[in-house]
Amino acid sequence: MAVRPADGPDLAPDDDVIVVTASAVTRKFPAPGIAENAIGLKHVKEAVAIPDRLLTAFDRTTALPADEARDALLTVTFVGGGASFRAGGVTDRAHVRSITGEHRTINLEELTMKIVVIGGTGLIGHNVVNRLIEHGHEAVTAAPSTGVNTITGEGLKEVLQGADAVVDVSNSPSFADDDVMNFFLTSTGNITRAAAGAGVGHYVALSIVGIERSPEIGYYRAKVAQENKIKESGLPCSIVRATQFFEFAGGSADASTVDGVVRLPDVRVQPIAAAEVSAAVARTAAGKPTNGTHEIAGPEEFRLDEWIRTVLTARNDPREVVADPTAPFFGAVPAKDALVPGPGVELAKTTLVEWLANDTQH
Repeated sequence: MAVRPADGPDLAPDDDVIVVTASAVTRKFPAPGIAENAIGLKHVKEAVAIPDRLLTAFDRTTALPADEARDALLTVTFVGGGASFRAGGVTDRAHVRSITGEHRTINLEELTMKIVVIGGTGLIGHNVVNRLIEHGHEAVTAAPSTGVNTITGEGLKEVLQGADAVVDVSNSPSFADDDVMNFFLTSTGNITRAAAGAGVGHYVALSIVGIERSPEIGYYRAKVAQENKIKESGLPCSIVRATQFFEFAGGSADASTVDGVVRLPDVRVQPIAAAEVSAAVARTAAGKPTNGTHEIAGPEEFRLDEWIRTVLTARNDPREVVADPTAPFFGAVPAKDALVPGPGVELAKTTLVEWLANDTQH
């Protein structure tokens, strides 16, 4: 991407420019490239030594929907020279807006967030941490292996000091009904208390679509209890509910195999790629609290047995897969619509075929 001034002033070689995208991600680099009417991304890292977490994608607006991208104007301010491009200057992707009012130096550190990810070593948490870092934030992995234990409370107070948000993607080591309930009530209680004490302004939790529709499933009852615990804490929060992950197909088949046959309840599913769940959670953490629940799901609906059979076939797994109305899932028979989202769901883009093309297990 290059910035081209429509009617900008000449700049002294020692003048600096701060470029702020619509999403408040900032880069700083010397002005000589401006004088040449072309600032290539490849020159940015060479120009000024900035912490890697601040070297975020300059053209994040390209990821916005078309209608939003049209309104995502870039602001260009010359710090040293105290001048600005006039309206009408263009980039390859968006217009440049003229500056009004006094010019000021923007503290780059103020434009990043410290976000603590509880469960940051797991499938979702690891990807959330990486995405937040890629977007310029200070993402901190919190897990027993990093000295943070949400059950005993060890390390929680310390890791949450100075945090703007906490993301909870932790999971119980045991799925037994009593164990999982105790885990989520204890862990969530400890996190909310520590977050409140540290002044954390946003609690983000990953949950599951349809948990209130199948109270007979112990794990789902525990997730409902977790959500309620967060809401009752009084902390600003956002809850992201996702459907089943593509990545869990093999484990679901193993847990449902009886005498060599995979027996699954006759229900519908709308599975999603874990990478897109991670992206949604990271995006939510970097945004403002919704104090509500947001659902995300894959773009396609299947019968549960159809989805699992397709994955096993692609992996050359010979097990027979059958739909059995009496077969349990997570320890109980779920309601017919328990695993599919409701109205207003955000649909991900990755299809099952596309995910299978990159599946490392076949």
